[in-house]
Amino acid sequence: MATRNLSEIERWFAEETFQSKRNGIVSASVYTSREEEEMLKDDTATLSSVKTVRLAGGEKCALIKLALKYLIEENIILQLTLNADAKLQSLEKIFVNDVLTKLDFPSLVDEKIECYHSLPLPLLKEIFNNEPFLINKPLWRLFLIDENMLIFHGNETIFDAFSMMNMQRAMQIAINRAKHDLINISENMEVIDTLFINRDYRNLKIPKSVYDSSKLFIPSIGKDILNSQTQFFFKKIYTEGIKKSIDILRGYQPTNHLQIHNLYNQYSDLCGNSVFGNISTDKYKRLKKFLYNEDISLKSFIATIVMMCLDVSKSSEQSDILFQFPYNLRKVSKSELDLLSFKNILVKCPVSYVTSKNFLDFDFYNGYDANNVRFPLEDPEFKEKLLDFNFEHISKLFETSIRARINAWNRCGLNDDDIKRMKMAASNTYLIDKVIEINDLVEESLEIPKESNYMLKDAFFVKSSNPHAFLTVSLTSTQMNGLNITLTYPEGYEMDEFILKFEDTIDLACGN
Repeated sequence: MATRNLSEIERWFAEETFQSKRNGIVSASVYTSREEEEMLKDDTATLSSVKTVRLAGGEKCALIKLALKYLIEENIILQLTLNADAKLQSLEKIFVNDVLTKLDFPSLVDEKIECYHSLPLPLLKEIFNNEPFLINKPLWRLFLIDENMLIFHGNETIFDAFSMMNMQRAMQIAINRAKHDLINISENMEVIDTLFINRDYRNLKIPKSVYDSSKLFIPSIGKDILNSQTQFFFKKIYTEGIKKSIDILRGYQPTNHLQIHNLYNQYSDLCGNSVFGNISTDKYKRLKKFLYNEDISLKSFIATIVMMCLDVSKSSEQSDILFQFPYNLRKVSKSELDLLSFKNILVKCPVSYVTSKNFLDFDFYNGYDANNVRFPLEDPEFKEKLLDFNFEHISKLFETSIRARINAWNRCGLNDDDIKRMKMAASNTYLIDKVIEINDLVEESLEIPKESNYMLKDAFFVKSSNPHAFLTVSLTSTQMNGLNITLTYPEGYEMDEFILKFEDTIDLACGN
């Protein structure tokens, strides 16, 4: 049987997942066609009629099933599982019911309400709270909603944000291939129940993540992360927690075909609260022009806006807010999916940067009056000048810090301090405060080739709650609908005022 020990970071994600401290990440894509867009202009259109021209093409999901067969066959990462000994292991078989769930809205109106520039919140709660990853089962799954929305849910033991977006890209390729092949197959094609049979699963060579490289060595950690005690613990949390829960959940669900209305009113502390926002294509173009003129990246801009919108009135000016920026270590996007290959860049932003302290202490020497170097409080433009001053200093802090850490990776490779810190944090030899995480995925292009009959309407990325972040901001974009922003934070946080300020500030930057 082909198996592989987990690295420190992989083990870290696996333990937190099976301890119900996190439950994976989600990437989603929504497809449309010119024919569907024309049908939606008709007020008499029904969901059943619109579905006839959508991507998946029918209740039997023949196209999606065949595409999944191709996708799994071509990507070893999709053939892996975690066994009870906390090791990665190749699967012998993968059945349709292991990875594919189909959901349907009762009407077109319900779909429009729940999916307007967003993912259905009841479904997110279902995924993050009631769909745990199981021992000896695939570490991913696909939800198909109303024939045109594909939602992949991946275990963070093997998937990072960038590989989850790659999964959507790889699925596009598989769908195009399946669509071509189905044209040449007779209508009496057998129903697909088994997606994958591994004829050589005992000898399969399991790939390694970037953290398994022999070039990366950190002395003095001195911890055997896969000793017998750890393995016993891994089995214990599965058999006494996850397995009992899933047995109860699955006891009265003989199939994977659910109705969306069954998902309402289900609470999920791992889902937390997710707020979706959209910046239209025209506004997004204006925003990109603004960023170009300011010479800052989108991630730095969003982090700056977040920092300026936080209520820091009860925080000490000597304290810091810690921001985390996942950075893709893959030089180019590959068609083949791979294991974890990212690093987290941490940037501390002093609370004093969003108060008036630095502004009032700053010398604005006007060139001719040495006594008039401070900006007076009574000046009618004081608040506007203060915001400009703080924005410039915060954005410069983020931008220079991020560029420095990217240059460090380009210069040092696996000897990069960010990766070493991640490994030490996973080994409990280095602790960090809770972070605000910014996932910038706008450059992970998912656009469909021009020769396709379908268009990418929307793309989304969402993380489940985890012990290390109190706010996560995720950014995705499409040519058709512009920039999508997802804010995720744990239950119990009062964030209404922050969200309103965040929205207003971005509108101003877009030229409104």
